[in-house]
Amino acid sequence: MTIATIMTACGTDNTVNSAKKAEKVQIINAIDGEQNRSEKIFKQERHKAKRLLEEGILIYGQGIKGNYSIRSIQEATYKESNKNFGIVTAEIKVENIRKDKKPYNLSEFKYFVRDSKTGDTFKGEAIPSRLEEFENLPSNATIKYDIVFKVKKKDNLNDNYLYIDSDIEPSSRISWHLNNLTKR
Repeated sequence: MTIATIMTACGTDNTVNSAKKAEKVQIINAIDGEQNRSEKIFKQERHKAKRLLEEGILIYGQGIKGNYSIRSIQEATYKESNKNFGIVTAEIKVENIRKDKKPYNLSEFKYFVRDSKTGDTFKGEAIPSRLEEFENLPSNATIKYDIVFKVKKKDNLNDNYLYIDSDIEPSSRISWHLNNLTKR
C-alpha cells in the first residue's frame, strides 16, 4: 500500500509539473509572437517613412532645410465652415539660418494644399501673430505661425498635401502629408 501511495503521488506531481511546463511554453510562445509582430510593424513603418522621404513627402515635425531657413509643419486641424467647404489650419515653424546674419522676410512664401486624388489646389494665407518678426525674422531666430486654407468639404481628408514655396528657396517638390487632421 505504501508503494501504491508513493507511485500515485509521483504520478500526480509529474502531471502538475507537465501542465505548468506546458503553460510556460505557451506564455513564451505568446511573448515571442508579440515581439515578432512588433518587429514586423516597426520594419513596415520604417520602410514607409523611407519611401515617403524618397518621394519628397514629409510628416508633421519633419523639416526641410534651405539656404536661408528650416521649415516644418507642426500640426494641422480641420474645421467645417459650411456645407461645401472647411478650413484647414496648419502650424508652421520657420528658423532663419542665413549665414550672412540678415533678417528673413517670410511674407514671400507661397502656401498651397493639393488633393492628390482630385488634383484640386487651394491657396493658403499666413496668419502671423507678430507681423514685425514675420517680415523681419532675425538671424538664428525661430517663429511659429498659422496658415489657413479653405478646402472642399469631403469625408476623407487624408489625401491633402501642403506645399511651401519661395522664389528665394524653391521647394515645390517637397510636401507635408496632412494626414489625421484633428477635427475641432
